[in-house]
Amino acid sequence: MNSIDDLLKNSIRQYENLINVASSLSDNLVSLSPAVILTQCQQLSALQKKQRILDDFIIEVIADSGPQVLSSPNIGNYQRILGKASSLCDAVTVKVKARKYQLKREINTLE
Repeated sequence: MNSIDDLLKNSIRQYENLINVASSLSDNLVSLSPAVILTQCQQLSALQKKQRILDDFIIEVIADSGPQVLSSPNIGNYQRILGKASSLCDAVTVKVKARKYQLKREINTLE
């Protein structure tokens, strides 16, 4: 069985990957085709789902472990990257919705 530190390290690595995908999508959104946006949003959604499963398990382990888990050297890193990923994904959602409406307006103009 993995230790809480191993679980947190794994989660941090997964969050770093999720952040990289979300950042790339956010940074390149305007230049991407609708098909590529859809593909990248689906990839991001799959990463979020995978992360959610691990986070649920971590929460169970923390609940079972009690307050001593707070002494883990990785708990602070986990909390910080969780916050960063959450904020970034929220920002990406706003940008993607704005791009969607922009593309809809362009389509309506062409019709």
